[in-house]
Amino acid sequence: MTQTYVFQRVGLIAALLSAPLAVAESGLEVEALLLSRTQLPEVSHTTNIFVYGDRVFPTQGSHGGTAVFDIGVAGSPVLEAFASSACDGRHVSAYQDFILLSDLCGGLWIYQLNGTMEPTQFRGIGNDPLTIESLVHDEHLFVADGFDGPNSRLRVFTFSDPTDVSFVGQLEGYDLRGMARFGDTIFATAAYPEASLLCIDVADPAMPSVVGTIGLGDASSLVYRDGLVYIASDEDGLWVVDVRDPASPALAGVYETDNRVTDIDLFGGVAVVGTASTTVEFVDVREPSLPALIGQLDVGLAASRLDVEGSRLFIAHGADGFSEYSLTSGCGCPADLDGDCDLDVDDVGAFLDAYGANDPAGDFNGDGSWTFFDVSGFLTAYNAGCP
Repeated sequence: MTQTYVFQRVGLIAALLSAPLAVAESGLEVEALLLSRTQLPEVSHTTNIFVYGDRVFPTQGSHGGTAVFDIGVAGSPVLEAFASSACDGRHVSAYQDFILLSDLCGGLWIYQLNGTMEPTQFRGIGNDPLTIESLVHDEHLFVADGFDGPNSRLRVFTFSDPTDVSFVGQLEGYDLRGMARFGDTIFATAAYPEASLLCIDVADPAMPSVVGTIGLGDASSLVYRDGLVYIASDEDGLWVVDVRDPASPALAGVYETDNRVTDIDLFGGVAVVGTASTTVEFVDVREPSLPALIGQLDVGLAASRLDVEGSRLFIAHGADGFSEYSLTSGCGCPADLDGDCDLDVDDVGAFLDAYGANDPAGDFNGDGSWTFFDVSGFLTAYNAGCP
């Protein structure tokens, strides 16, 4: 980050502290601009995709492992490393400079990026059921092992030193398919003993416990924000569940679609919904009880897995690698970069992140360069408010 950019960021935030906030009354819209399409090092099936900081991790199927691309410059991913595994890659997450990769051999493998094309592999965490997903929270690693009915489980390991993890405790008898966390609660979709959303208390990592549950249909991925969990239902579309009281989760809204939903993330007030077809659907979720379709993006390729980072959308395309799109949304209000029809500090952050990454959303005057004129243009539009 340059000194000039730091001064611009501080100055812009200071200038906006007393700016009036405005709410637009027109309809919410989303536009997507294709920035790049990237094939993986080996012609393979991209099974998943995960963004962490300035890196994107697309997992590979038939050749195993995950590639690591530097995405510090929007639209110009650069291959940084490749973590190989003996079996098809399934799920990947990251923590600092460590990679956590599960594959179809059933294990979870831990690697560390080392500045070369071959990350250092430290160890595998073996298991009998298949490892579905993992996440790191408060120096603990949570590993969901599933597809084995009553033998499925959630295992917990220490992770203060990722090169030397140790078992802490587990929750048995639950086949988890997706996880999200807020505070000391993990929200997880489960396929066994029934298709449901679980609220799991992990305040004591040695004794994770289910404190609340709500029966739903088959589901996989989910995302948490502001007391709500947004769930990709395999057959029924999108569910919105109120989890402000984890002991009593309640269905808040449903969006139905003819496409089979496979993944979900959020972009401002919009749910970005991946499907088994070539279509990504944009759903207005500003009113959780009334989610509504506001647009579709036909990417021309399989679009089953996706991840949103700021104003950038990354989509896994199976045998065709992955693509990156720049998203813009709003209510006829240029400065409403997070698409929630409010002008606030979130829009400032979205602009500055896009500006710093040379993302088209940060080129506010559209001249193909990122200068103080873009900062000045954004400031003018912000202070003008929304229609």
